[in-house]
Amino acid sequence: MRNWRALFIGLLTACAAFSPHSPAYAEKQILISLSASAEGSISYAAATALCRTINLAPQDTNLLCTTTPGGGSVESIRRLHAGTATLGLAQSDTQFSAWK
Repeated sequence: MRNWRALFIGLLTACAAFSPHSPAYAEKQILISLSASAEGSISYAAATALCRTINLAPQDTNLLCTTTPGGGSVESIRRLHAGTATLGLAQSDTQFSAWK
């Protein structure tokens, strides 16, 4: 249950960061690469749903989101560090280990 709460809070934070009212908003198209676990996983389904929601935003937001399947939480964090992903879904214990 805790993992779902952490995932939900992370998704809300991501949505707020890319809203048209955030300082990061610009007139040019903003590409969002969302790293998730393998296709068929819950993480991939959540990432795909988030991207679909972002892509359905009004045209004036200029957002384009794509989901990239991967090997799991560790790979998502590595992609974030390498700069090949804008956002990544990861389990809370893996996030804590990466932060620590």
